[in-house]
Amino acid sequence: MKVMDRTNSHLAVFIFIIIIVGSFAYALYAYNNAKGEIMITSPLENIVVYMDGQMMGKTPIKITSIPLGFRAFRFEKEGFESEELLIDFKPNSKFRREVYLSDLTLATSNIHTSSNRYVIPAQMQGEMVYSVDLEGRVDAIQLDRVKVWSYLLNELVLRPVIQTQEFLIVGTFQGSVYAFNRYSGKILWQRKLGIDVTPLVIKDKNLWLLANRSTIYRYTLEGELLKKEEFEEEILAESFVFLDNSPAFFTVDGTFWHQRGDQWYSLKLSINGGAKQGIITDDFLYLLSSRGVFYAFSHTGKEIYSIRNGFQKPINILLKDYLYISSGKKIYILEPESGSILNSKEVSERIVLLDYCRNKLWVGGEQGFLYLFDETGKFITARDMGSLVVGVTSIPGSSSMIITTENSLVYLERIND
Repeated sequence: MKVMDRTNSHLAVFIFIIIIVGSFAYALYAYNNAKGEIMITSPLENIVVYMDGQMMGKTPIKITSIPLGFRAFRFEKEGFESEELLIDFKPNSKFRREVYLSDLTLATSNIHTSSNRYVIPAQMQGEMVYSVDLEGRVDAIQLDRVKVWSYLLNELVLRPVIQTQEFLIVGTFQGSVYAFNRYSGKILWQRKLGIDVTPLVIKDKNLWLLANRSTIYRYTLEGELLKKEEFEEEILAESFVFLDNSPAFFTVDGTFWHQRGDQWYSLKLSINGGAKQGIITDDFLYLLSSRGVFYAFSHTGKEIYSIRNGFQKPINILLKDYLYISSGKKIYILEPESGSILNSKEVSERIVLLDYCRNKLWVGGEQGFLYLFDETGKFITARDMGSLVVGVTSIPGSSSMIITTENSLVYLERIND
């Protein structure tokens, strides 16, 4: 009986060992035969894809049966900088990657770096670049990176500066306006107007300013006050233009204001919510409401069309030959007169900047990527700038651009321009 028990015990141990070894062998077999796969796409056509040094084909491409472990990918296209990517493939892992190759080259050193943040783009006049950081440090820098002058205001600057051949005008959140001689950096005059001063425009040797978000001042360039006009509602500073040689703008309640002679005329537009952004042209009044609805009106107040497309914040609008609306990660290209959507593109991050320079659409993402499209929305190139892009400035007579990021001014040049 004891012999039988001992035999059964040995048999049980043997079976247990067989099961363990078999399970391990099956797991090893399954692991060795498990493969990964990846789908690689790109807005650019025919990017050559290499994996571990072997050419796999051109985008778009799906690569299957990839051995497990780390695999090195390389992406190449003539006229563009190549990119490399290292991916660790686990059993049955599936990846999807969109590849952006860049023909935008950076200079070996920045034009200027600030210890504080930039929130407004640099300006150019002649051979000089003017930048203002968040704490109000105004710098004048030559294109060869030589600083000509610098002045610290110690006031918050949130609005773009404006300039003439002689003057540089800076407004501050604390309510000051400063007129600099742009060559020497000397303050020619300054005024205290209230809070949040926005330089609007220089027209016929008159300087127009917005203060307290609802008061318009008009000065001579020598600092003499010509007129002060107060409005009940907050003015959308970005909408301020000259229409038929007279000032016009929107207020946040959706009212269109236009001066004729010495009188202001107003037209209340019917919109859903308040007004967030507006564009005024000779033929149309464009408004984006606080509820994400985009409107086009005639100058008589008749609604031409409205777009309720479920736009997601942040939303930006820009009008050139086409109308551009960015919403979340998407860009819509519209026909301005009818509102027909001609094209739409999506990038990999939320869009915080829409700019137009040299007949190209420049799009800045919240993660620091800069995307370049032609005017119809066809993707051209992209580059990781390393930090949030604030604006794009063209250098006259050069293929280079000045890119203002949160912490630096950078030379950028297109290889294929």
